Amino acid sequence: MNNIEFFFTPIYYRQYAKSLQQTFLEKFDNSLSFWGKNAYVISEKDADGREKVVLSESSSFLRVSVGKILVLFALAYAHFAIPVCLIITKVVLRSLHKFSVIDPKQELEKGIVLPDSTVTKIQEVMPQVLLKADHDKIDWISRSDIVEFKHKDLPGLIFKMAAASCVIFMGMRKIEKDNRIKYPEISAEKLTQEYFTNKIKAKETCLIHALDQLEIPSAKTIKVETSGKSYTLVVENHSNRELDKSLSVNIMQKTLNQMAIFLVQSNQNVTFKSDNQDVKGRVTVEHSVIDLKHSINESINHVMEALPIEQMGDWLEAAGNNHLPIEQDTLDRKEKRVKAQDFSLRLQKFYDEKNITSGSDLIQNVDYQGLGLDLSAEVTQVWHKKEYIFTLEQVLTDTLQEINDNLTRQKDYQRSVQGKRHFTLSTSSTLRQYEKLPYSENDIFTEEREKNCWLYKILQALVAKKYLFHFEINPYGYSIQA
Repeated sequence: MNNIEFFFTPIYYRQYAKSLQQTFLEKFDNSLSFWGKNAYVISEKDADGREKVVLSESSSFLRVSVGKILVLFALAYAHFAIPVCLIITKVVLRSLHKFSVIDPKQELEKGIVLPDSTVTKIQEVMPQVLLKADHDKIDWISRSDIVEFKHKDLPGLIFKMAAASCVIFMGMRKIEKDNRIKYPEISAEKLTQEYFTNKIKAKETCLIHALDQLEIPSAKTIKVETSGKSYTLVVENHSNRELDKSLSVNIMQKTLNQMAIFLVQSNQNVTFKSDNQDVKGRVTVEHSVIDLKHSINESINHVMEALPIEQMGDWLEAAGNNHLPIEQDTLDRKEKRVKAQDFSLRLQKFYDEKNITSGSDLIQNVDYQGLGLDLSAEVTQVWHKKEYIFTLEQVLTDTLQEINDNLTRQKDYQRSVQGKRHFTLSTSSTLRQYEKLPYSENDIFTEEREKNCWLYKILQALVAKKYLFHFEINPYGYSIQA
């Protein structure tokens, strides 16, 4: 940017406590600025003592600039000396400050050192990368729509790109001249370039707003060619740190506030991850290579679900203070997590009282008489063209047997006792004949009648007497937490 352009670029100080001179410069400077960028002063200075500034595009510069020009013309019409005096004052104010423009792209690329052989080595394996195939020099991290790998001869680096076969079709349709309908699309090359652009924008946001608790991983791009085609890859440093998606560390309020500021100012859909080894409690900002421009509400919800429950209120406070849009869905998720935690605490207390330590502990020694059910109740039903007499006591016995059979069938994919003791009591197999008792198969089944069914009343009694912890109706029968 040349000196004339920079002279007409407004200066902004983001510090909450500005000096009187800085405040006056900011206010006055802005009144005589017409360029399409804003210059934001960051807190640190360069080696020569000049104030560092980051240039950022202004979204409303055209409308504002036209208004300012019209005002200047009006002042010149009143007296020609007025705008001249304003410009001289601006020159004097600017002369009291020395500025150094820094490039967010260069800041993002700091810390990435690429050997001279990088492009050559990646070019050699690109045919296998494009096919997502094995190669003795490639350590694959991901070979889905997002290609991510390490090269054994280039330690400490990770290479990322959208898979060459990946094309994102947008929702809008366009009619071609030959009346064919075509979906506008974004190519893999474009997706990869946008990924890097989003990282630059994120770095710019952190610099402008002094978000020192947020870390944007360093990155560079390289161009490689194979079979006459050019491909862009994003290169990032490989960190040995363990980043936790659950944000399990005790995130400080300062960090939460900066996360909210980042989402508001960048309007990006990102994932925040915590570094358990970082004593400063910072978080790393991660972008997806394939970003479908989802609402930042997804990022808000991610934080809501990732934080410890006791800090969800702090996050909502930080989001609200920074004017983040909090939708009902976010509040519903909070309520759901609070209820889930309460459920887990009550369940653990139940297990402690009942001395339940494994998923296969059976329901035993049930006091039939103490359940408060009319065990002598019976009903005659036609089942498979034969007439049967069913008693409530028989249904109770078979229901308990089916519950214990489910507990015996261990679910290996579930590690927790709670998970192993959660199952669906199906009414489509063993208990099929009891599903609607005491009503007949031909009766209209309402919600009120369902709660008067024997099966429902049996489960209700087992929960009330603490043989079971919880049950609820689901489309396949009953969801049981034993």
